[in-house]
Amino acid sequence: MSELLLFPKQAGPPRDTRVRDDTPYWKFPDQGPAERNRDPLLLALVSAAPVVRIFEAFGGLGFITRILTERFPEASIDSFDLDPECCRRYNALGLARAYCHQGDALEGLKGQDWPSGDWGASLDYNKFTILDLDRSEGKWKRELLFAVAERRPAWVQLTDSAVCHLSLNWSRYGLADKTLPLYLEQLVVRLGRPWKLQAYAARRTHCYTLLTCC
Repeated sequence: MSELLLFPKQAGPPRDTRVRDDTPYWKFPDQGPAERNRDPLLLALVSAAPVVRIFEAFGGLGFITRILTERFPEASIDSFDLDPECCRRYNALGLARAYCHQGDALEGLKGQDWPSGDWGASLDYNKFTILDLDRSEGKWKRELLFAVAERRPAWVQLTDSAVCHLSLNWSRYGLADKTLPLYLEQLVVRLGRPWKLQAYAARRTHCYTLLTCC
């Protein structure tokens, strides 16, 4: 791994267990994490190569998008979200180079051309941990993750929620202790070649992980 970045934790409300994989962002009981996590996401993206285009899965209300446009002002962003209200609110932001398509992210990825190397991807799952690489309910997450890798982006930003309960679940992840760097090393090992960890930045509820897969 070429760089590791750890952002200080910031207090905030506990993660609501009612949030599921398919919960639209506008229905989240607490919509604060994305706003609070602006700085760590920007920090993780410092090492990301410039790109002309970004594939964004799960655009939500555009919080991540605004950070991506701040970091990559010249890139166009194709975002996908199943929820029509999320798409409406996202597109109402009026971001000049970003648009949220209503539909499945994997199908949206497959329906467009992505020339190798000049684009990046942001996968902002509601919930994602290393366990999703094995369990049946993580199948759709794996399919999207590896479909992105097959198209050889310059980088992938993966939002990981394991940090939220790492102190409780570290043994379930097969770790020798509960440190975040060890978890991320194990995640990359489990992803397999040619995945590499470039950088990360974390706060209380999320870890923003910058990966390369080429």
